[in-house]
Amino acid sequence: MARIPYPDPEHLPNKDRALAEKMPPLNIFRMLSGSPALFQPMMTLFSAYLSGGKLEDMIREIVILRVGHLQKCAYELHQHERVARTLNMEDAWIAALSPEQDLSVFPDKERMTIHYVDEVVANMSPSDATFAAAQAYYSDEELIELTAVIGIYMMVCRLIETFEIDIEDTPIHGSGIEAIRDALQ
Repeated sequence: MARIPYPDPEHLPNKDRALAEKMPPLNIFRMLSGSPALFQPMMTLFSAYLSGGKLEDMIREIVILRVGHLQKCAYELHQHERVARTLNMEDAWIAALSPEQDLSVFPDKERMTIHYVDEVVANMSPSDATFAAAQAYYSDEELIELTAVIGIYMMVCRLIETFEIDIEDTPIHGSGIEAIRDALQ
């Protein structure tokens, strides 16, 4: 059970209630709607890389799942394993994203990306060698997005864990990404 009640949609400002009604019925969004100053800007931020980002969808989900594992965030793993499956990510890849697993199932780009995530999470910045390796695969714009997604999901995991956000009783259909995109258009 969450540490604080999920906001009552009837008590949200009109613009937030309208947005919340369009979003996938996820408890993370329900909880975030309780902060009128942050709700709409955060949904816009999420939409920016989910719908208009430069990173490949599969890479983005690898990043999010690895962060979820490193932050020990069951809710985030539950949600994004579902998203990864909608992208047809292999179960072997999903399982290998747990830190204690062998990364040899991944091609070089994905394996290097996981090392980049690990270093940013552990050290706030990748080593020069890891950064140079990332530059071989990603443009400057993609590197900025990659690093921002890592930081965003570190924040999201902290929100989830701090407020003990519950996994929904009824799973949503699909990835939810389309619904987020449509809600913010």
